[in-house]
Amino acid sequence: MSVDRCVPDLIQEQARATPDAVALVAGNKTISYGNSMPRESNWPISAILGVGPSVPVALHMQRSIDLAVGALGILKAGGAYVP
Repeated sequence: MSVDRCVPDLIQEQARATPDAVALVAGNKTISYGNSMPRESNWPISAILGVGPSVPVALHMQRSIDLAVGALGILKAGGAYVP
């Protein structure tokens, strides 16, 4: 594995390879790679909140699919997710 790839890139790659595969399960809710995971994390966090490279962003939520999607959005914007 190459060290120049980040988590959002790896998730996008997985979404292209297996779009119908289940990415996350939380209770009775699931989310697939191709249909929801990448799309839901594409909200414009960088434009709205000024998130960019090396900007720490705290995310205070219960463990859930929404938490994972939020963390992925932060990482995609180049920010640093702080639990």
